[in-house]
Amino acid sequence: KIFFKFFSMRLKNRKQRQPKSKRKRLKDIRLNTVSCKSNLMPFHLRWYDLNPKLLRLVNEIFNFLGTNYIEDSDCFFRLTYPQELIKLAIQAPNWCSFLNLGIRFERGRFFIGFIASILVEIIYKNLFFPSAEVNFLCLEKKIRKKGLVSSLIKEETRRLNSLGIIQALYTTGLAFPESIVKCKYFHLPLNHLRLARFGFQSLSEFKPRNYNQTLWKIKTPYLNSFLLNIPKNVRFFFSKFKIYKFFDKKSYFHWFKSVPGVIFGFENFFSKERNISFFLYSLPNKILKRKKEFFLFPIYLYQNFSEKKEIKKFFDKILSVFYQMGFDVFNILEGNLDRPFLFQNHFREGTGSLQFHFFNWKYHNINPRENGLVFF
Repeated sequence: KIFFKFFSMRLKNRKQRQPKSKRKRLKDIRLNTVSCKSNLMPFHLRWYDLNPKLLRLVNEIFNFLGTNYIEDSDCFFRLTYPQELIKLAIQAPNWCSFLNLGIRFERGRFFIGFIASILVEIIYKNLFFPSAEVNFLCLEKKIRKKGLVSSLIKEETRRLNSLGIIQALYTTGLAFPESIVKCKYFHLPLNHLRLARFGFQSLSEFKPRNYNQTLWKIKTPYLNSFLLNIPKNVRFFFSKFKIYKFFDKKSYFHWFKSVPGVIFGFENFFSKERNISFFLYSLPNKILKRKKEFFLFPIYLYQNFSEKKEIKKFFDKILSVFYQMGFDVFNILEGNLDRPFLFQNHFREGTGSLQFHFFNWKYHNINPRENGLVFF
């Protein structure tokens, strides 16, 4: 009997210690428990709802992010989002100024904190649930140690909970313990002389001396206009991934459109017979260790609707177009193209990584090839 009691207690303890399924929500929130009043702010600070239709407010956010937003670990450069890209990211379909939240002093003119979120629909395997996409979390450098980040996030979660949204999607460059997907960036230098001038690399690292000359000899037509028609079977294309956003007509025409100088779309540009369509966006980097303002102009692959075999055939022509447009670096997030193909075409694996996180939802880790989420 003693032997039986001992092992029955061990089995009970094992059952209690077993981890719960990672697909279950952490907690459900009732609307009765969500407060109608916003959280109080100290130091005569007030909440401010931002309307992206007012260009004056968009310009203030542009100046605020340009001086206080993300920097690299060495404080060498800072991401500078153009006004068109900020307006595109904030003024998505079903947007509301209630979710674009800023912090100001009562008698101040400028923002000292900002956070934005939009409503999206996420599909994970066979699950469909509404969620929010949180972006542009930023505080002024002098106030970051005052503990206002937590109050800013709490107020944003309160506003989302009042609308019935309990999950949120966000990205970080830092290494957090729990993340859905962790993707690496791959870089291909286009203008080696300019990168060497800024100290990003040295020309002696490249063995072929005539690297630029041999790579850009292909003649390509001048880019007069961006051809943007709806790619066929877009939903079928996204169904290949484990997790992705749901795009209806409005959201498709909003996110996949050409914006001069910011978002570039190519469709059947190189071959009329084959279906080649992809979208890119430019995000200038301001170099901080220079007395004068210098900018580096990288271009990022935003979404790729074409087959990988077709891109491999016309990859040199694609790079030549980017070089003629004046870009310095071509960046690709891991999962868009195969690693052997990237290393074969002189891509380098970057030191930084982009991690996708879900608030109030747990999942198993996803392979970067199975990731269909896109973030600016």
